[in-house]
Amino acid sequence: MMRTLCASILMCISLGIIMNIGCGKKPEKVSAPPLTIVFFGDSVTFGYGVDTETESFYARIRKVLQTGIYGEVTTINAGVSGDDTSEALKRMPTDVVVHKPDILVIAFGLNEFARKSDSL
Repeated sequence: MMRTLCASILMCISLGIIMNIGCGKKPEKVSAPPLTIVFFGDSVTFGYGVDTETESFYARIRKVLQTGIYGEVTTINAGVSGDDTSEALKRMPTDVVVHKPDILVIAFGLNEFARKSDSL
């Protein structure tokens, strides 16, 4: 249930960004206070198996956000391959809190699911 919810949220964010830049007209830049967004997750967030600088979902969202149409946005990829939520809690202070994010995107669940399946 939670995995479906997280996947749905990420899909909506991605779709919204794609639709916004793909409407055929150039969006206007906005005047907004600077934002810091931390992407906190596992190997999917990190970009395991793809070029992390261009093909990961983080990189694709970062590319759109850094065009300036949403104002000044700093993005931080705090994804760690093989991580699960119990390990993630240990790195919250150094990977999330220290950046004082305005927005925190959390994407975990695949490793918990895989480990749970292995123990059945």
